[in-house]
Amino acid sequence: MNEFRKKRIFFSKDIADEIERLMNLVLFIASQFKDVTCRDPENFEPVVAQKVIDTWTKAVHVTNELFPVLEDTFRKHIGIIE
Repeated sequence: MNEFRKKRIFFSKDIADEIERLMNLVLFIASQFKDVTCRDPENFEPVVAQKVIDTWTKAVHVTNELFPVLEDTFRKHIGIIE
């Protein structure tokens, strides 16, 4: 995260904010990783906590929106425009 913050000046503010948002989401997921599974009280099978499923769904959604924008911005930045 610190390395990104040093280089965020090379991206537009919107893109830099989206990258930071994604990085914060990943850090949140990592901090919650200990709560990934719990035991079903009826059959004691491990199940994934709904909070983790919701967080991963959000992360995938943000990533799917972010990467095409990042790719376009990077192509413009290095002078490769299709």
